[in-house]
Amino acid sequence: MNAPMDPFVPIDNALLCKRPGPELDLLLETGVLEAVYPEVTAMVGFGGEGHGHKDLWWHTKTVVAQATPSRAVRWAALFHDVGKVPTFSREHGKVTFH
Repeated sequence: MNAPMDPFVPIDNALLCKRPGPELDLLLETGVLEAVYPEVTAMVGFGGEGHGHKDLWWHTKTVVAQATPSRAVRWAALFHDVGKVPTFSREHGKVTFH
């Protein structure tokens, strides 16, 4: 009998590969990211013109790809903006995240 696959392994592999963006998109499309980290998938489609701020999923994938290819740094890059979705607001016409 095969043991169930650890869902962190494909995410870790994606983060440490040469081109993590397409790999992260594949994990998004297959539901792996949603199952393990719904706070990460909440960034998909958030931002852009509708919010007056950059698209967080695109930005996050870019930061991951440009980060030093070490496990700790790439995982930190994946989560660096997850707090923006639940804390987004507008105050006096300006976007804030607190």
